[in-house]
Amino acid sequence: MSTSLETYLIEVGHYESENERSKRSTLINNVKSLAKEWIMEMVEDNEDRKTAIKAIKQYIYPLGSYVLEVMEKDSKLDTIFIAPQFISLEDFLTLFSTKLQQYPNVKQVIAVGVCRTPQIRLILDDTELFISFSNVPIEYLTGRKNISHPNAYEGMNFQNAISLNGYHIIQDILKIIPNRQTFQIALRAIKLWAKQKGFYSRRLGIMGGTSWTILVVYICQRFPTASPSQLIYQFFNIYREWSWPKPVEIKQFIGKNVYVKNLKLFDFEVSRLARDKNALMPILTPSFPRNNSAFRITRSTKSLIVEEFQKGFTICKEIVDRNGDWTALFEPNRFFDKYEQFIVITGNTIENYRTQTYSVIESKIKVLTNKLDDSKTKNFIRRVQALPYSFDSTINDERRIWIIGIKTTDSIEAVANYLRPYIDDFNRTIFEKIEEIPMERNHIEIDVSTIRHEELSTFLPQDAYDQLFERYLN
Repeated sequence: MSTSLETYLIEVGHYESENERSKRSTLINNVKSLAKEWIMEMVEDNEDRKTAIKAIKQYIYPLGSYVLEVMEKDSKLDTIFIAPQFISLEDFLTLFSTKLQQYPNVKQVIAVGVCRTPQIRLILDDTELFISFSNVPIEYLTGRKNISHPNAYEGMNFQNAISLNGYHIIQDILKIIPNRQTFQIALRAIKLWAKQKGFYSRRLGIMGGTSWTILVVYICQRFPTASPSQLIYQFFNIYREWSWPKPVEIKQFIGKNVYVKNLKLFDFEVSRLARDKNALMPILTPSFPRNNSAFRITRSTKSLIVEEFQKGFTICKEIVDRNGDWTALFEPNRFFDKYEQFIVITGNTIENYRTQTYSVIESKIKVLTNKLDDSKTKNFIRRVQALPYSFDSTINDERRIWIIGIKTTDSIEAVANYLRPYIDDFNRTIFEKIEEIPMERNHIEIDVSTIRHEELSTFLPQDAYDQLFERYLN
């Protein structure tokens, strides 16, 4: 069964080729060299700093799927730049961006500072590369102090701390996995399943790679000698009956409520934190400061995911009992069949600010879906779900479109009236955030419409309509 599962994943392109793997490795090494060169330029006039950084071997560290060795074809590459403390976030976003722009085969370099984890996003050698940032005292980079110790966060601002935590999470996961080979196959399968069902999107407030990885690691811990197919079976078996909001934990902590001075980051504890106390599906990261990686989950997305866990178990049981075909497990979700009404958000802005503006819009879509899914609206709105990706409205138009499905108890007219204050607030918060970029209001256009299911074909351009229905209705 495991052999047929792996064969299926290869056939659908869920593995990178040897050429792609080699290309990504070379790319990371090139960026590592570029980062060292840039740091040397930054300390050129300071002999003490030049001496201090000589023992530092690298500043760029790969993250996520690359480290776990579960990259897919055309996957973006996540990395972090861990710099000495004298390098600021502003230095990184401005000066290092300029350095990257001068590098051969770079198509675009965009610094995104207005977000939870500031990043530089670029396309290098036709590979999409994201570089987040944190800075620490030099002793943590030379190895004189342990960078995994909570003291590394002392005096650090929130954005740098969140970025550094991402590095710690992936390193701890590597140490926890009991059998890396079976874990990798199982994780590839669950990632594909989550994407096909529309549940894989950190940007739009569902669950990103970290959450799905932790869920798989937990199953691997429970069944350390299981084959990949057995792990998939147990994944759905365990989580279909999970007693949410009981947290999923893959590492136990001895100390509780650890607090870092100057940084309001607590270790996760349901009884102490107001936000975490209301968590619906807490999936705890294994590194200090522990947090709920699924904190964006709403009432609707929780119910949808739990439903699919049950369906996944039924399908897996059939596959195991009758030596069936794995194709059935990965059938795409019929998103547009689930809803009668939709919120369609269209955004447009000038090219230089497009990435940052769209990041702001997506962050506010998370907030909008959370508000609409709040318990106060449950008598009127039964379910809210954002389509887990955006798309261009036409081939020659730079407008971007996002879609939110709504299941309600009333007419489209009543829904539009009910949503108006939420949409007004959505627009207001976007323009407030845009001012931080900075960018003038007349450089951004946002349109929000509430439409019926049958209006999708007339509201959306034909190519976008065909694209959506080809992906979700095949």
